[in-house]
Formats: sequence, structure tokens, C-alpha cells
Amino acid sequence: MWWKTDIALLARQLLPPVLRSKVMTALLRVLTLPLRRQMAFLDDLHTDSAERLNTTASVISMERALNGAFFLQDRQIWIDSGTQDNPPYWHTRAEQQAKRYMYAATEGKTATLKLRGEADYGTSFVVWVPTFLCTSTDAAEDKYKGVNLNAIEHITRYYKPAGRTFRIELYDYE
Repeated sequence: MWWKTDIALLARQLLPPVLRSKVMTALLRVLTLPLRRQMAFLDDLHTDSAERLNTTASVISMERALNGAFFLQDRQIWIDSGTQDNPPYWHTRAEQQAKRYMYAATEGKTATLKLRGEADYGTSFVVWVPTFLCTSTDAAEDKYKGVNLNAIEHITRYYKPAGRTFRIELYDYE
């Protein structure tokens, strides 16, 4: 993200190419050390705050159930917030009515209502799974024939709150 700026690299790139020697780069790294420490502190604070705000009791119990089902110790399966950005509509396309907007006069924003099948509502949360459990989100392409994927989906559906949607994403575990 934009706040994760490498200050030493930025300082080096702002130098004219003639002055980009090893000595000047080392000097810039020393001069930018207090700013780099402050940026690292703020980045750690941001990460901790985001994690605390996104952690609820249902998230903790779901993560614990998923990790416990596969005997994982270090929280290799985790849950992240999803995307729900689409506005809802009041009428269907088949009705062919003009768009009706619902908003407060102070907001100045418009909101449209859609039926469930008319729009992509995004996902409420994302379940991140390491690739040593599932190699693909398609059971036919998966190395384990979708056995672990089905278990993850079943546990997630059992523990998720009603009305929430989810998707499973894979990541490479080091």
C-alpha cells in the first residue's frame, strides 16, 4: 500500500544519477534511519489496529475450528474481511422503470436496491488457505480431489453467521 514506502530507496531515487554512489547511498541510509524507524513503528501500529478491529468472536471460533480440523498450530488458515461495495436496487430490469434513488438530503449520495440475482454483492469475508491443503479451488484440478476443500467449505458454512457470504483464496505457505 501507499503507506509502506521504502524511505531509503525513495531517497536514493531522488538523488541525481551522478550522485548515486555507494558512499552517498550509505550516507542517505544513515540520515533516513530515524524516519525509517518511525515509519516501521507506524506500520506495526496500523497492522495491530487493523487486526484488532477485524477480530470478532465468530472469526476466532471459525479460525480455531478450521485450524483444528487440520491440526495446524500457527494460524495457517485465517479469515480476512471481504468486499461489499455494490448498492442495492429497488426494481428489476424486467420492470423497465426509471432508477429511483433513496438518500438523505444531507448525504448527497444515492443508493439503489437490487434483487439477489441481479448483482454481485461481493463477499462478507475471505478464508485464506495454504496451498499444502488445497492446490486449487476447483475440486477437479485439486491434488487432493477436493477432500480438504470440501471440509473447509463445510466447516465455514457451519460456523459463519447467517446471511454472510465467503470465498476461499489460496496462498503459498513458506
